[in-house]
Amino acid sequence: MVPTVTTMSLGPQLMSKPGFDPLKDLTPIARLGATNFFLSVHPSFPARTMKEWIEVVRKSPGKYSYASSGTGSPHHIFMELLKKQLNLEITHVPYKGGAPALADLVAGRTQLQFMTIPASIGHIQSGRIRPLAILDKQRYPLFPNVPTISEAGVKNYDVNNWYGVVVAAGTPPAIVDKLNVALIKALRSEEVQARFSGLGLVPVSNSPKEFQQFIATESARWAEIIRVSGASLK
Repeated sequence: MVPTVTTMSLGPQLMSKPGFDPLKDLTPIARLGATNFFLSVHPSFPARTMKEWIEVVRKSPGKYSYASSGTGSPHHIFMELLKKQLNLEITHVPYKGGAPALADLVAGRTQLQFMTIPASIGHIQSGRIRPLAILDKQRYPLFPNVPTISEAGVKNYDVNNWYGVVVAAGTPPAIVDKLNVALIKALRSEEVQARFSGLGLVPVSNSPKEFQQFIATESARWAEIIRVSGASLK
């Protein structure tokens, strides 16, 4: 299976009865890669930088809203972390998927959204949305003038939507190791790296043990944010 941060770290924390324990019922092979988001606003929003955006939102608590692809989605939980870190009051508007959420941002019915890089490119180029920052440690080559969120003044905010490969618990260690070696070899190939770059993905390769530790850390990290946000169904 190719799970995401939602499958492995957000979902089990959201549901009262998730039906599986990612650390007990699945065996990690390797993390494949990570994609990130632009923090984007509608062009009518009265801010052109992250600093200005924070100032505007703080002056009018609860006035502005942000769209997400649904309650418990990375777009939702990542924004809740940002709100908590910056002490902001912004109304969450959950949609049934990313497409309708994007449509309302472009139409100006919501003011803010975390958008994945592939979904953002065309709308940034056409001027239908304005990116304030990228949630990454380096700028995106296609939009070199968009600062990272750290450069924009928000420190110690590190999030991304990651992907990995897992198999059923109990898979023989020899098979786990063989799959890990094969995946890492593929991830280091020029063909895969070029394809990932086109999709806004950054390849990540690690050992099964490192991936398992990463999943455990991510799960613990998001548990409190989910509880505070009120998204948890537990």
